[in-house]
Amino acid sequence: MQIFAFPNRNLIQISGTDAESLLQKLISQDIKKLESQDALYACLFTPQGRYGYDFIIFREDDDLMIDTTRAQDLINRLDLYKMRADVTCTLREDITVYGSFENGDFLDPRHKELGYRLYHKPDHASEILLTEWEKRRISLGIFDGEQDSEMERSNADELHINHLNGIDWKKGCYIGQELTARMRYRGSGKKHLYIIEGDNLPEHGDKIGNSGIMRSKCANIGLALLKDDEIDELPYKITKIGQAEDK
Repeated sequence: MQIFAFPNRNLIQISGTDAESLLQKLISQDIKKLESQDALYACLFTPQGRYGYDFIIFREDDDLMIDTTRAQDLINRLDLYKMRADVTCTLREDITVYGSFENGDFLDPRHKELGYRLYHKPDHASEILLTEWEKRRISLGIFDGEQDSEMERSNADELHINHLNGIDWKKGCYIGQELTARMRYRGSGKKHLYIIEGDNLPEHGDKIGNSGIMRSKCANIGLALLKDDEIDELPYKITKIGQAEDK
């Protein structure tokens, strides 16, 4: 089986008798779903409903495991919230995060076309397959952490987190819930990520049009943060995320 490593991702082990109850109060997904699902995609927002962290979460025996970027930053944030709770967050530097299009521990909960996740000690991995995965991610309109967002400035609406199964709208309180829900129902966001295709795409961080910003790209396809009322003025093929294909 061919595998590819995610060099910007790490695994966090969360243990302790209060681990589940702490995360249930903080994140956008319902931890109880792990009783019937292999893994969940979830976010930790700011109190203002802005994007902070996104991650894949799953169980391993009695512990919860988080697959994420900026892992040490997330540990520091969780340590602030845990106060006196019986929770220990450990960066698992002995384990590498891998992907595969063939098989693995579970399918990526954001979209089945992203393939499987695997977690084990460092092994030989294919850089070619990682590039293929990156192009597939972009073509599906799936943002990747800080590559495609601004921490504590972006919001769930502009990043299309709802299309990634990242929010349980029936769940009780979590950090940033009220403002995240308000943005969803009012639909008041004026900027969103879009799939952008064309020759000679701008570099990451470059301006597009009057106020757009280029995000991640792979060859002739990428993601860009654009004002909704400016997309028809751009000399590229623009696809609205969520309409690119039917999940």
